[in-house]
Amino acid sequence: EHNNSTNTSSVSCNLCGLLMSTLPFIYINGNMWHAKCDYIQRLLPPAQFASQMAAVHQHWKNLVQQGLLYDRIIQRGLPPWLVGGNRYAWEHWQGSHPLLSICDVAGPVRNLKRWRRGAKPELQRLVLQQGPVPDKLVNFTQQYPEPHVDVLLDPIQRRRDFTLLPGFMVKFAILYNRLPNSAHWMWDHYPDGDEWKKLFSSLLDDDEDDERTGVTTVEQVVEILSKDAEQSSL
Repeated sequence: EHNNSTNTSSVSCNLCGLLMSTLPFIYINGNMWHAKCDYIQRLLPPAQFASQMAAVHQHWKNLVQQGLLYDRIIQRGLPPWLVGGNRYAWEHWQGSHPLLSICDVAGPVRNLKRWRRGAKPELQRLVLQQGPVPDKLVNFTQQYPEPHVDVLLDPIQRRRDFTLLPGFMVKFAILYNRLPNSAHWMWDHYPDGDEWKKLFSSLLDDDEDDERTGVTTVEQVVEILSKDAEQSSL
């Protein structure tokens, strides 16, 4: 049984899927999703996206080497699946825009095993309930079990990790020359959101109109990361 899980107009979201994961990047498990047309129109054309993600990858790599970003939570060395390289670009595409507002139908238990073939019958009979993703990045070990979850829970170790808000700001600036607005769900969802929102406040875009007079460059984002790195070293 299920309700109308494709009715994205009933809640404030423009992209919906079964189970939305937000770490180590934003993606929909199963690669099946429903989106509003005006959101899809904002995304980069598919023919351009893979090459642009390659530019994001190179910037992330350079910033990690410079110590302005870190790879401490996943510790995989930025492989293609993690950074949207080659065919993996298409798993990153639909969740790549800073105006993304996501919801899913999986409910509060963020465990993909619930929905796989062979799950217990009582789980298969669950009624899907559409709604926004959890307000906070919760149940991390259920969503993506890794040995480095302790880093995510440590404010010092997770600082400027490329899978969290600093990495997203770099990506958004490169792909779309804009950052999320000040009311965006990401600031509440990811760790240290209030602090990063304050640091990036001069670059936040509260105008959802595509016809904007200014743009945000990756150089502006890197400048803020550099200042944060200087402060952290004091």
